[in-house]
Formats: sequence, C-alpha cells, structure tokens
Amino acid sequence: MIHKALPVQLTSYDILKALAVVLMVADHIGAYFLPDVLWLRVAGRLCVPMWFFLIGYARSRDLDRSLWWGALLVILSDFITGRYIFPLNILVTILGVRLVLDVTMKFALKNGLTFWLIATLLTAMIAPSAMLMQYGTQGLLLAGCGWLLRHIPVNDRRRVTYVLPYMIFCTMVFTIVQWSLFRFSIPETAVLLIGLAAVMATLHGFYPFALPRLTQALPMPVVSLIQMAGRHTLLIYVVHLLLIKALGLWLYPAWFSFLGWELFPPKP
Repeated sequence: MIHKALPVQLTSYDILKALAVVLMVADHIGAYFLPDVLWLRVAGRLCVPMWFFLIGYARSRDLDRSLWWGALLVILSDFITGRYIFPLNILVTILGVRLVLDVTMKFALKNGLTFWLIATLLTAMIAPSAMLMQYGTQGLLLAGCGWLLRHIPVNDRRRVTYVLPYMIFCTMVFTIVQWSLFRFSIPETAVLLIGLAAVMATLHGFYPFALPRLTQALPMPVVSLIQMAGRHTLLIYVVHLLLIKALGLWLYPAWFSFLGWELFPPKP
C-alpha cells in the first residue's frame, strides 16, 4: 500500500486538529476527575463540532481497521475499569456517520423542504440515539456542516440558502442539548454559545492550506508537537483514555471499580 507523504510544513488541518486535541483532553479531565469544574466541560464542548466537521469535510469515508480497534479498546477499558458501556464511545459514532453521511446529505439536498425535514428529524432523534452512542444523530448533524462546505462551491447560492442557516441551526441545537445535559450556569452557557459561534465561523471559512511562515517562525519542537497532535489524533484519543482510566482505577476507587461495569450510566 502506498501512503501519501505528509506535508513538512504546518497546515490548517494540523492547527485545527491540535486545538481540538487540547480541548478534548481538558474535557476528559473534567469528565473523569473534576466533574464539578464545569468550565472544563464548557471548553471541551468546543472540540465536538471540530471533530465531526472534519469527518464531513473529508473526501474519504474509509472504515479503517484502526477505528474499529480503537473503538473496541475503549469499550474494553470501560468494562475493565467499571465504567458504563453505553453510550458507546465517539469512535463508534464516527464509524456510523461515515457509513450514512453521503447518502443522507445527497437525499436532503433534493429540495429545501426535504433538507429541513431531515435536519429536524435528526434533531428529534438526538436524545434516544445518544443513549446508544456518544452524541447520537447530533454527530451526523454536525458532520453535515463539513459535507456541505466540501460539496457546495463558494459561488453557489446554496452557500447562503443552505450552509449558513444550517450552521446557525446546528450551533443552537448543540448549545441547547449541552445545556440540558450539564445545566450550565448563565455565564457558562454564554461562553459556550460565543465559543461555538467562533468555532463555526472558523469552520465556515476553513480550507486546506500550508503555513510556511508560521512553520518557520515557531521552534521546531513546537512544530513537531503540533504536527504530532494534528496527525495522530486517533492514537492520542485511545491512549489518553486508557491512561486516564488506569490512573482512575488506581487513585479513585470510588469512581472506578475493577470489572464493576454497568450497561448504562445511573439516572441523575
């Protein structure tokens, strides 16, 4: 198999993915060790649209074996460390999104009525589907943002009639869903909404490009660190969760229990 050589310079992909990795790790530290520090969860919410946007924006829909193995390892770690099995981790959601995204979006773009009916249906399915896999159909909704920007040219009028309203719609839906889950305070909700608006505005203008000046300006170790975070996201996701759960099993026996797993999280 021939692998395409990765760019030596930093790219827009590297920057976006590295930022998403930092926010993801902060989110998981809050989720597993500091559940009362909701600001970490606010920050962590901002990486979710980034991940699903990139799934939708990508040309490939490969169901790599590494994704399957990563999903299985995380499920196994939940089983061993006494966590709940459902909802299944985000890698399972990504696999599902890759399977159905193209056919869903092509069908939705038949006309305006169909488009918004599909968006409404996916929104209505968020709660039940999120019981089975993380983010449920919300992942498909957010991936649709990337798909639309990849497939609708810049000078196409559908950029105004579909893409921009859809991204605003997804921002509002995501904010409401996250508020309902975490019961964020008014300041936390305001920061979340402003942050999501900034993320969505950035994603709306996203396109692949190299950053030679930034690459030259930054020290090489920093460049290498950003590239590592941006180009090995799956490995980082799996390994950091395994380390977090191993540490939790050792230091936090009240929250982690060897083989004390449950199917679903306890009701609040």
